[in-house]
Amino acid sequence: MAPSPSIPGIVTSDEGSKVSFTFLGTGAAIPSKYRNVTSILLRNQAKDASILMDCGEASLGQLTKRFGQRETEEILKSLRFVWISHIHADHHMGLASIIGARSRVLGDGCEPLLVIGPRPLRKSLTMYSTLEPMKFSYVEASETEVREDAQGNGAAGESPEAEVIAALLTRAKAEMGLKRLESVRVEHCAHAFALVMESSDFDHAASQGWKIVFSGDTRPCPQLTKAAENSTVLIHEATFEDTMSEEAMEKRHSTTGEAIAAGRDSKSYLTFLTHFSQRYPKIPVIDDTFSGKVAVAFDLMTVRLTDLPRVPLITPGVKLLFEEEDAKEREAREANKQALQQQ
Repeated sequence: MAPSPSIPGIVTSDEGSKVSFTFLGTGAAIPSKYRNVTSILLRNQAKDASILMDCGEASLGQLTKRFGQRETEEILKSLRFVWISHIHADHHMGLASIIGARSRVLGDGCEPLLVIGPRPLRKSLTMYSTLEPMKFSYVEASETEVREDAQGNGAAGESPEAEVIAALLTRAKAEMGLKRLESVRVEHCAHAFALVMESSDFDHAASQGWKIVFSGDTRPCPQLTKAAENSTVLIHEATFEDTMSEEAMEKRHSTTGEAIAAGRDSKSYLTFLTHFSQRYPKIPVIDDTFSGKVAVAFDLMTVRLTDLPRVPLITPGVKLLFEEEDAKEREAREANKQALQQQ
């Protein structure tokens, strides 16, 4: 039976069970007890290939916590590239550790790991490499923008550097099973990008393949909504609750409502919210705008594409669970306070 037009074929196929993403960190700015800072592992096990989207502090530790030492080493071996959205520290401070660990696991035969990121990060990584052996190649995210003067990804022109960049990107896409790997400028800080990826067989009209979009940090912007059109998954930052729209505008982040609207306007099948302010240590503010098309990301959460229809169903239970835990914590704090007063 053909899948419903509203349900991408990938979520009902065996191929979809082999593509997964794991949230290694879902918090903003600094690590906390419940949420590490941003990093997302995308695995295509049919290709024995994986990538990291952003790589905040302690990403290597989060990998080990989620998968154990042995599987973490296999994941490091399977890394095809790391993509960094922008220069803010909570999005890249774990990168040197990842590259160094991969270099150690692969040993003398280690090929450089491709890093795609903002221009200023290249200098920082080069400096780190003087302190710890690490093998990497660097391509600026701007080189993966689609431009009128370029054919596909890569810089325009026939310079040797442009040819090297094009070869690196072509190889990365082939190894990960992608036909599209594009960085899109967003509204946050200088050199801030979102990432768009499409599988080699992606065809929305035919309900084939998959498209995954990661917003990085951004205000709602039309270029991201357009780039995310008909995506299978839109992973969108939702730093603030809707009552804090002024703070969101000031710090150039999105509210939960704005992130949900981006998913709706782009006709994304499922919108995953992440990058929550640490003022929401467990769960963001959830209201009636959270529909069957919206899910909340948690640290160490692994989702296969075949899981997508069921993921939003857990939101009401998660909300209730944390409400009960918060009540217990309040009772414990009050009991401790009374005990101290009696001493």
